[in-house]
Amino acid sequence: MVETQIAEMQRAGDLKDLNRDFKAARAADTKLRYHDYLHVRKAAMLEALAIKSSGR
Repeated sequence: MVETQIAEMQRAGDLKDLNRDFKAARAADTKLRYHDYLHVRKAAMLEALAIKSSGR
């Protein structure tokens, strides 16, 4: 489900915001890798979906 959202973001050009956020985070921590950053963002998306589906 999250992979589908990421793919849709790619098609719609919405990854520009994600990439801009990554660059800002990378400026604060030069050891941060894109793969790790994307993993954290995907986990946050999953958490948001879980909260939404549980009705909280």
